[in-house]
Amino acid sequence: MSGKKQNKRLAGVKQESLRPVTRRRRPAQERSRTTVSSILDATETLIEQEGIDRITTNKIAEKVGVSVGTLYSYFPNKESVLFSLAQRWLEMNNQAVAQGLPDKKPDSNWMDWLDQLFNDVFEVYLKEPGMTQYYDTLRFIPELRELDDQHERKMIKTMTSALTTLGHNGSDRERRIDSLMLLLTIHTFMTRAVIAEPADRSAILRQLRLLIHSMLLPRFV
Repeated sequence: MSGKKQNKRLAGVKQESLRPVTRRRRPAQERSRTTVSSILDATETLIEQEGIDRITTNKIAEKVGVSVGTLYSYFPNKESVLFSLAQRWLEMNNQAVAQGLPDKKPDSNWMDWLDQLFNDVFEVYLKEPGMTQYYDTLRFIPELRELDDQHERKMIKTMTSALTTLGHNGSDRERRIDSLMLLLTIHTFMTRAVIAEPADRSAILRQLRLLIHSMLLPRFV
C-alpha cells in the first residue's frame, strides 16, 4: 500500500474515532449473544474481504442477515462493532498465552514454553487474519488504545512471571524488557506470516523461533 493511501486510511479512522464506541446493551439471552457473535464474525469476514475503510453498518447487517435496526440495538455505529471485535481478539490472545503458562506445565523448560506460546498465539492470528492485519490501525480509536495499553501491561506481567518461574537469571527490569520484546517481536513477525504464502510462512515462523531463542539464551545459561 502506498504512503498516501495509508495516510488517507489512517486519517479516516482517526476522524471516526471521535464517535462513541460503547455498546448499547449487553446480550443477556442466548439468542442475543448469538446475534452479537454473528455480527462480529461478519465484520471480521468483511475486514478480510474489503478492509476496514469500506465497511459500513449496512454491509455488516446484510452479511449477518439482520436489519440495520437490529444491529443498532446492540451497536451505535461501526466503530463500536470494531471495538468489540478488537476486545474479542485481545481476549483470545489472553487465553492463548494463559493456557501454556509454566505453572500449568511444571515439567516444561523455557524453550518448550516458547514453542507452545508461538503455536497457541499463531492459531489466534490465523483464526482472525483481518483483525491481525488491521489491529494497529484501529489503535487510532482512543478507547481501543487504552484497552490495548491495559492488555500490554497484563501480558508483560504474565510473561515476566513465566520467565521468573522458568529460571530467567536477569533482574526484574531485564525480565520486563525481555517480555516487552517478546510481545513486540511475536506480533510483528506473526502479522507478516499470516498473509505470507505457506512456504514463506513456515520460514518466517522458523526465523521467529531462532530470533527469540538467541535473544533469551543468555538469560537461561
